[in-house]
Amino acid sequence: MSALTAIENVELPMNFAKIPKQEQEERAYVLLQIVGLEGRVDHLPVQMSGGEQQRVAVARALANNAPLILGDEPTGDLESQLNL
Repeated sequence: MSALTAIENVELPMNFAKIPKQEQEERAYVLLQIVGLEGRVDHLPVQMSGGEQQRVAVARALANNAPLILGDEPTGDLESQLNL
């Protein structure tokens, strides 16, 4: 969602799952760390590259520990030399 920061985007599915707010914040931050965006948590999508936006989407997909994630080109905009 373009009006939400990176961390708010990752928290969104957890909010729908009624996960407590503090747990949402902690888990979202850890997921953003995993995808290498801990320094961009308060950035809006327009302030991030396409690859960074894609990594936020990956973190959001992982937020509720889904047993299966289907992605349409989930690495399409990622930088080829990304060290995760």
